[in-house]
Amino acid sequence: MLIAQITDIHIRAKSDLVAGRFDNTASFAETVKTIAEMAQKPDILLVTGDIADSGKVSEYEVFRQIIEQLAIPYLLLPGNHDKRDAMRQVFADHGYLPQHGPLNWVVDNYPLRLIGLDSLVDDKPYGMVSGETLNWLDARLAETDRQTLIAIHHPPFSSGMKSMDAISCLNGDEMAEIVSKYQHVIITTSGHQHRSVQTIWAGTMANICPATSPQIPLILGVETTPQIIKEPPSFQIHYKRDNQPLVTHTIPVGDFGGLVDV
Repeated sequence: MLIAQITDIHIRAKSDLVAGRFDNTASFAETVKTIAEMAQKPDILLVTGDIADSGKVSEYEVFRQIIEQLAIPYLLLPGNHDKRDAMRQVFADHGYLPQHGPLNWVVDNYPLRLIGLDSLVDDKPYGMVSGETLNWLDARLAETDRQTLIAIHHPPFSSGMKSMDAISCLNGDEMAEIVSKYQHVIITTSGHQHRSVQTIWAGTMANICPATSPQIPLILGVETTPQIIKEPPSFQIHYKRDNQPLVTHTIPVGDFGGLVDV
């Protein structure tokens, strides 16, 4: 099974530049083109939040026009820049999205079971997993021992990037208490920090996917003002084969001169 993951797209409907330099919509379109040109087509695409930059319906409409060029199924989660009602409006045909409450979902018709958790706190940059969502997660994990991937926008662990950790999932420890009970959770994957990060958390692999929009510079252990850097837009491929461990690859997007035989 091949799962592509993109995150932190930050679509701006008018394609106005971030800081006068960065075109998020163009970077996203180039990412979609790169995924479409892969030798092996992903089975499904995970979109782990911050789809829109300001949660406008028009931004989700632009996103949808571009993403559907891939012609593969995709699953959506909200990030701190998103608005649940606007997502429900534009993606009304996405039957896995609940009509009310948190946008939590479970998808069972793939070799891996896929669970999405809503960590959005309205109008706040940080995230939390509500008590309702924690109870829902515990119940979903208890009902089967199928190998499971959990997706969420805000990382539930510390990356060492102090300024970003302050606005990640504030109650990740509560989530860890639940996840650590279930050995069939093989990865928790997230976004939000605009970097590729991996660690062991709650007895399983934990991953952060880099952004399709500008990345955030790696500064460890000290507070910084908000900054972005022109590193390549990137996405990830999670590869699961038979009884083998899941493997995650990070792919930068751009023209790097093409293949060279050596």
